[in-house]
Amino acid sequence: MRWLWHHRTLRLLAVCVGVMNLAGAGSFAIWVLWARERLGLHGVGFGALVTAYTLGGLFGTLLASRLEARFGPATLLRAGLCIEAGSQLSLALTRTPWIAGATLLLFGAHATIWGVVSVSLRQRIVPDQLRGRVNSVYFLFDLGGAALGTLLGGGLASILGITAPFLLGSGAVALLTLAAWPRLVLRRADGWWDVVPGEHCSLGRRGSFSGSTTRRQSRGGRHAVPGNRLGRGPP
Repeated sequence: MRWLWHHRTLRLLAVCVGVMNLAGAGSFAIWVLWARERLGLHGVGFGALVTAYTLGGLFGTLLASRLEARFGPATLLRAGLCIEAGSQLSLALTRTPWIAGATLLLFGAHATIWGVVSVSLRQRIVPDQLRGRVNSVYFLFDLGGAALGTLLGGGLASILGITAPFLLGSGAVALLTLAAWPRLVLRRADGWWDVVPGEHCSLGRRGSFSGSTTRRQSRGGRHAVPGNRLGRGPP
């Protein structure tokens, strides 16, 4: 816990995933009721929404490594925060099934790309001997946010209305984006990526890792590890 919390990049990622899963699981908890009451969808229509989200995840898997190589991790993380907040707002406001489906397609791609980038960064940053313990603390934010969001989502919907979890989730992620944006700084010079000012959490052109906390040699070079935010479903 101490190692993760004193590492600014991992601390930022852990807080981001905790807030996003809190917001996303809160809306996912009432997703069936939302699809029926707001979109008028039942069996087949609801399945089509799930399919759209799944297809987005597949597209994200195919594109993640190319996008990271082209734009870098910080740019993708910033874009992901914006997509997260915008998707929640879109789902709260729309009553049109195809708009909801397109939103979920985009959201599915974003969720997978975020997972690839964040897992890849953790693999590069965390020393081998600490990886299990650091990952367990990270998953506490990940799954803890999802569990708390699921608990709150139904109550908020019953008190404030069916769109309340989406609207509140969008607002929470928008505030998170404003706070995290200046801390997600990307520079590219001779193949090096910097995620946070003053902290060289980057993978070098020849695969060597330079960090303010650790220094180790990457065996696999610059690569992405597939994955997504654990416990994460559609928003």
